[in-house]
Amino acid sequence: MIKQDVQKFFQLISNKNFKEAEEALEQIKNKLEKSPENFGYLKALEGLILTFKSDDEKLYLKKLMETKDEKELNRLKNEFSTHVKNELHGEYDKGYFKALLEYLNFLKKG
Repeated sequence: MIKQDVQKFFQLISNKNFKEAEEALEQIKNKLEKSPENFGYLKALEGLILTFKSDDEKLYLKKLMETKDEKELNRLKNEFSTHVKNELHGEYDKGYFKALLEYLNFLKKG
């Protein structure tokens, strides 16, 4: 069920429904068990809300996440996937990049 909640969250931030996205994030927080990986995952989701709420067009993450360039999206997916699988990264980092990778997959489907 958490996957559906996360997909709903991604849809809400894509539609700039930030209040509802924050409520959806609270539901996700309540469903995830406490672990370093899940903490990183949640921080990435929080970061997505903050990034898209910002009017600052210079934000690196905002530029990356709003790109429509297929090559760039694939490059980012490969990069984030590498971070998720890298044994040298801690669980927090893996969770963080996992959330960003899932968001890119969501964008690619849409």
